[in-house]
Amino acid sequence: MIVDKLKFRNYLATDFIILKEISEEMVDNLYAVEESYLLYDESEDKLHPELARKRYTLEIEGEVVGFAAIYENHLHLGNLFLGITIAKKWQRMGIGTKTFEKLLCESNDKESFTVKTDLNDFSTINFLKKNHFVLSTKSMTGIIEGHIGLDYLKNAILPSALAIRKGCNKHELAQFFASRYYEDHFWSPCEKLSKSEELTMFMGDNVIEGSVIQIYKDDTLVAASNLMSIEPGEAYWVWYGIDHAIINENLSKQIYQFLLSQSLKFCEENNYKLFFEADSINGEPYFILENISQVQIERGIDAKFDNSFSVWTRKI
Repeated sequence: MIVDKLKFRNYLATDFIILKEISEEMVDNLYAVEESYLLYDESEDKLHPELARKRYTLEIEGEVVGFAAIYENHLHLGNLFLGITIAKKWQRMGIGTKTFEKLLCESNDKESFTVKTDLNDFSTINFLKKNHFVLSTKSMTGIIEGHIGLDYLKNAILPSALAIRKGCNKHELAQFFASRYYEDHFWSPCEKLSKSEELTMFMGDNVIEGSVIQIYKDDTLVAASNLMSIEPGEAYWVWYGIDHAIINENLSKQIYQFLLSQSLKFCEENNYKLFFEADSINGEPYFILENISQVQIERGIDAKFDNSFSVWTRKI
């Protein structure tokens, strides 16, 4: 069998050119390989070996057929990621399975593997399932067409105990965002943001004027969202989470539907398309956006879901 001729050697910096060429052949499977490039800083043209536990170049009879690495993602320090990249013409020959088994044997049995792959890469997903990986989270990015989103959210209303307050208190929003960010998101930044960073991260000059929505219960801010200008004609939807110490979680879906419907109305009135990014661990915002996106797909509308992926984990 061809897989019996597979050899593993230490990865060299000069191998990056071949790795990049192989990845460019695999644009339909980008997220199965993209993580490996976080080890490479193109702006400084150097590798980051401090993030890699193991890194191999795969060869058969002298030809490079793929790459493999166990590494830490700089955004998820402490989590062990697995990256296996096999050139297209060498796929479905057992090379990925044999490589996975090698990495598995070389890992600490108290750790776990994390793999990120494209949502529609069913071949890789089936491989992960076969090897006892469990879906950890899904993430989507894309564009919501206003008329479709508003039709889906036509019954969205704000719960009666809550009210919208006009104006924009940037300091209050920054504090609210920071408190919700660390609680609600699946990643944990290494350091908390300074007050100035809090104010500028999502409340800087790129926030679209008039797009901020603040929801209060009595005098307490309990939910908020805004739109950021990213590309001409596109507005990035930012939600700030919900204060569940005050708001019953059963109301979350109503509140997020209302916030999104108001942002979509703003986009329609001001000729923007709403761009979003959401993770399933975020809960309701993700599932609302996923449902609307599915309607668009069924209607044959290009929603630019170029960066949609799933994350899988397995205890070693």
